[in-house]
Amino acid sequence: MWRRVPWLIVVCSMLLMALGLTGIARGDELFGRGVFFCFNRQLLWVGMSLPAMGLAMLVPYRSLRSLSYPAFAGSLLLLVVVLLMPSVNGARCWIPLGFMNFQPSELAKLAYVLALAHYLMYRDNFRRLTGLLVPFVLTLIPVALILREPDLGTALLFIPTLFAMLFAAGARPRHLAMIVMLGVIASPLLWVAMNSEQKSRIVSLFQQRDSGEAPRGDAYQQHQAKRVLARGGVWGTELTGETFEIVTCPNCASRFGVKSDLGFGHSATCPRCEKVTPLPEHSELTLPESRTDFIFCLIGERWGFVGCGVTLLLYVLLVARGLMIANATREPFGRLLAVGIVTLLASQTIINTGMTCGLMPVTGITLPLVSYGGSSLLMTAVGIGLLLNVGMRPGYEVSGEPFRWRSSTA
Repeated sequence: MWRRVPWLIVVCSMLLMALGLTGIARGDELFGRGVFFCFNRQLLWVGMSLPAMGLAMLVPYRSLRSLSYPAFAGSLLLLVVVLLMPSVNGARCWIPLGFMNFQPSELAKLAYVLALAHYLMYRDNFRRLTGLLVPFVLTLIPVALILREPDLGTALLFIPTLFAMLFAAGARPRHLAMIVMLGVIASPLLWVAMNSEQKSRIVSLFQQRDSGEAPRGDAYQQHQAKRVLARGGVWGTELTGETFEIVTCPNCASRFGVKSDLGFGHSATCPRCEKVTPLPEHSELTLPESRTDFIFCLIGERWGFVGCGVTLLLYVLLVARGLMIANATREPFGRLLAVGIVTLLASQTIINTGMTCGLMPVTGITLPLVSYGGSSLLMTAVGIGLLLNVGMRPGYEVSGEPFRWRSSTA
């Protein structure tokens, strides 16, 4: 049995957890809360997540089909309960359990994939445009509840997951394209429905500064994120012991890096126009949510551009191996389950790293397997375990007509 385990996924997952621990430890050093305070807590979550991953891997995944709808209903109930909880930082996203704060939306993502995979596995009515109604309603319910928290970032993850699973199940591409076009046309209505904080985060994306004094408001967080990310340079502070700042030349507007220890009152020569550029005064280095939403910055600060590249490569390998598992699996429920889990991981990674680098608005999404937090790590580990589960059992015999794997015609 152990020879059938997709070990590449196991290795990538373990390395990502290890990188997350190094980033969290660096955050404890830079931003306080005691030496290794969050590191020790995250180490506890890792110790809980690994057995959960193993259990999810060993229980035959087909036995979960009968539990998929009850699990989805239970997750919806928890999403209602969390709306009755006290507000924390303007949001109701967590249920306090004493030893941890549980985030029901993390459970809802996985339960949603199970329920949708169960619904789509043998049906073919979604190959008609009207047949897409039930999958979209199934998606709309958790999305609406999560938006009430409000948690726009997590709610957005359901959309690419739905489209990927519909496409894998054989929905017609032209129908999916029509729905995407309708969504684009209706996007002004979404802007009207957003609250002021969500609008501010989108606007701040276009108000970023390359260097100098940090802006105020929502643009501050992305400005500081890029400062922390740039400190690592190519090889990171762990290997070189040097930190860097990004400076904008006032003559040619090009950007270049200088060592942070030069400081205010010094100058550097622009490598493009070769003119002397005075260095700005250093501001205090702070980064809100550094260990959770912006953990990628801490990895970049500690391990540099190389560390960021290795992190992204691990995600690429994990996603690619997951898609290979989906393609090799002959059982429809398992194949759809693999597609859903892989899409969740890929979407979450793209959005998190995009907002960290200033390419997307700040949405409050964690980096899978890396960010600090018990709920996210535990549920992601269970999802990885289910993906391994499918990979170990690709040859299940099926009865009835299975769904069509990319056999739809435009």
